Amino acid sequence: MGNRVTVRVVDSVVGLTRGSEMTVEVTDVVRRRVAKGIYKVVDDHRAGAHVHVAMPADVDEPPSDEPPPPPASVQELYPDEPPAGNASKDEWLSFLARQGIDVPLDEEGETPGRDGLKMLWQQVTGGS
Repeated sequence: MGNRVTVRVVDSVVGLTRGSEMTVEVTDVVRRRVAKGIYKVVDDHRAGAHVHVAMPADVDEPPSDEPPPPPASVQELYPDEPPAGNASKDEWLSFLARQGIDVPLDEEGETPGRDGLKMLWQQVTGGS
């Protein structure tokens, strides 16, 4: 298992509540979200370690009146091709995990079915 960090959501992300904390594997997606100020690293889970993920200086400051930079393309953020539409639920779960996308659980603690996972991917990528 790779490095894990606990992050706090400080900016809007589909499916994540602002202020929520979660422990995630350090991936390129997590690094980009930290660099963009979407996540703030609160614990890097290594004794005596310093947070080594670039943190913007203004994460805790109020948002500026300047428009945000244009978002990266879906292909830049998620370079892996998604599975075929008829791929198994397990293939979709594995794919979403590799992309650093958290899959919400229902009231019984179950993950959504294949169609729900495909919908989550479409929400995250804006329908791509």
